[in-house]
Amino acid sequence: MASDGTNFLIAWRDARGGNGYGRVFAARLSPDGRLLDEPTAIGVPDGHDRPPSSYTNSPPAVVWSGSVFVVAWFDVESVGMQFVRIDREGRVLDASPRRVAGVGALSWNAAASTGDRSLIVWSTFPSGGSDMLAATLFDEHGDVLIARIPISNRETDSSIVVASNGAGFLAAWLRWNGLAFTLVIAPVSRSGVVGAEREVNLSTAMPLIASNGGDYLVVYAILANNVMMQRFDANGNALGATTLAIKTKDLFMNAAITPYGSGYLFAYTILNDRSLHALAVDREGGFLEWRSLNRSDRAESTVALGSNGSATAVAWVDTEASFGYSNRMYARVLESQSDGTLLSRSAPIQSKVRAATNGNGYLAAFINWPAGSELRVARVNANGERLDAEGIFIDDDVRQPAQVAFDGTNYVVAWMRGDAGPLRMTRVSPDGTLLDGVRGKVVVPSCTEFGLGSNGAETLLVWNVYEAAQKPAIFAQRMKRDGTLDPAVIRIPSREQAGAQFSVAWSHGTWFVAWRENQFIELWQSMTLYQYNILATRISDGGTVLDGVPIVIAESQRAESAPAVAANGRDFLVAWRESRDVFFSAILARRVGFDGIAGTVSEIGAGAGRNAQVEELSAAAVGSSYIVAWEDAGNVFYSAVGSGIRVPLAATSDVERVGTLLAKPDGFLAFYERVATEALYGGTPRAFFRFFGVAPRNRVVRH
Repeated sequence: MASDGTNFLIAWRDARGGNGYGRVFAARLSPDGRLLDEPTAIGVPDGHDRPPSSYTNSPPAVVWSGSVFVVAWFDVESVGMQFVRIDREGRVLDASPRRVAGVGALSWNAAASTGDRSLIVWSTFPSGGSDMLAATLFDEHGDVLIARIPISNRETDSSIVVASNGAGFLAAWLRWNGLAFTLVIAPVSRSGVVGAEREVNLSTAMPLIASNGGDYLVVYAILANNVMMQRFDANGNALGATTLAIKTKDLFMNAAITPYGSGYLFAYTILNDRSLHALAVDREGGFLEWRSLNRSDRAESTVALGSNGSATAVAWVDTEASFGYSNRMYARVLESQSDGTLLSRSAPIQSKVRAATNGNGYLAAFINWPAGSELRVARVNANGERLDAEGIFIDDDVRQPAQVAFDGTNYVVAWMRGDAGPLRMTRVSPDGTLLDGVRGKVVVPSCTEFGLGSNGAETLLVWNVYEAAQKPAIFAQRMKRDGTLDPAVIRIPSREQAGAQFSVAWSHGTWFVAWRENQFIELWQSMTLYQYNILATRISDGGTVLDGVPIVIAESQRAESAPAVAANGRDFLVAWRESRDVFFSAILARRVGFDGIAGTVSEIGAGAGRNAQVEELSAAAVGSSYIVAWEDAGNVFYSAVGSGIRVPLAATSDVERVGTLLAKPDGFLAFYERVATEALYGGTPRAFFRFFGVAPRNRVVRH
């Protein structure tokens, strides 16, 4: 981290691009904690067309040269230090990185500036007696003045750090003597002349160094594992030392120190609970006060500090998500923020996207990580323009996909909190207003699965619940446009088996509901065995169930699942997935007349597809035809029923998953989940939409 006197620039590695290789990204933070480089931070060019086969955990170095930021990092492929310059406005000034050859690695706290001269210190790989520790000197424009300043030629020296007092520099590092490490320091002038080195004391941790005025404070660990803070003058002469009453065995020593008031702030992470704390100390390292820097228990060992002269920023790695690439970069300005700012804004994981249309636009709902499994919605107009870049927050702790419908006036969004309800609902107006507020209102106190559909005048809610003695039952209830529920709760015949994966359609005055039946078979060695079948029923517009027993769509021992229904004005269609064996499945479809009579089963597309991780399908009526979409081996395909042709909907090197198909006058629209593999988004599911018709186009629901 570095500051230009106003804003802070924080750089980090992002290893989601593949092979463990971490590209360098940076972001500016204002004194009031605002992220100035949204939505994806500053991508630093690394000169590679694809990730190298090798990688390093060596951190980047950041320094303000006097007119630009210099961001430098060790490049494992060229065995050199690469760097770019970034101006105050966040513009990268170098289209390809500059390079200093022969650099082995950078440590944390590896850069410092006098204001018009900057020094980045580094280590080299042992080779023919070359310098083991060295430095590069930059001028005020970020140009190299001296590429290689030898500091030490001992192969046992490592972990070099540096600070500046405004007039010159002081470097500190570790030296291995065969039994233990010794702390060594040496001054370096602003012109790059290295002074006499001094061995200070034994140390069990990599040193930290900062300057506040003309002298320096070096932090290290003595053999008793206590944290030691020692003051030195500009020439490296010892002026005093303080031993703190904290032991390194209790904290991560990938810590940081920066000027703070008339003294210093020392930030560290507690080992046992991964909480981030700081000590304010005086110029001698004497304790002044303790501060808690974050409220979570997810802070990793890496922490950075910076000061702009009046405000202090802390940045850290936070492990929020429980799946995927979970590390995220946060920062906080201590004087103006109580909570952190997410820097790595490319990171949010989006999944389970569902959508509806009002005929002139669209509303998509999706689950958004990392902030507590949030449910958010985002509007898209008829031209494909996103109207809610960050999405509109609805609720948190949402684990199952939300359901979305349009009731003729507003969108209706329904969702479950947790794994057993309650089932909540809110109406969203076309202008994005939450008519029932954030978190909506409870419509069903408890349920395990649910579905939603609308006929343009009212909405039908369907859900599964366990009654007394754990007997499963399926119910439905109609809801008016103003959000009031019909007093009559409809009980759907279900053969006393649990229902799941509900899908609802409407046509010719009739509701059509399909679901997966979880038919209990037996208890075997403490395991409950089920057979999955596809059932359906019809409900009149007055709320009368038209079928005394469920309509059997598919019943076999082949695990029928994921029903998706649609209506084209002439009949209903049910599409579903049938598992053929542990590796392959087929996508099947069956028409059902308004009289409830089911037609013959047909196989969609060009044969069987592989079982998908997420067994979800989507169906829509486009004109007089039915379109069905499904996932096959990480790609999404669609087919017009009866055509026998399987067409790629989203088939790339990335992984795609089915969301929602919606009909439009000149084709159809697909909302789907795309697990991007490119750098920055690598491995992160994102919500996308795409028009199909005259000219297919890909768009992102939310960056």
